[in-house]
Amino acid sequence: MSIRIHVDFNAQTEDRKIWLDTVGSLACIEKIETPLTEGMTVVLYDEELEVQARLERFSDGVHWLGVPDWSTKRYK
Repeated sequence: MSIRIHVDFNAQTEDRKIWLDTVGSLACIEKIETPLTEGMTVVLYDEELEVQARLERFSDGVHWLGVPDWSTKRYK
C-alpha cells in the first residue's frame, strides 16, 4: 500500500515541486511508521486530486518536497 500524504498543491516551488511542510502534510508524515527516504514513491493528495510523487530532500536537509509525476494525476 502506498504512503499517502495530504498536501496543498498551491504550495509549490517554481519547478512545480510540492512542499511537504504544511500542517496537513506534517500531520500525515508524523503518522507514517516508515521513515521517509530520498526517492521514495508516495501519493500526494487533497480533496480534489491525487498524484504519485517521488520524495526529495530540500537543500537545507530538513524539509521534504514531493516531485509529482503529473501523468498519474487523478481527480476524485
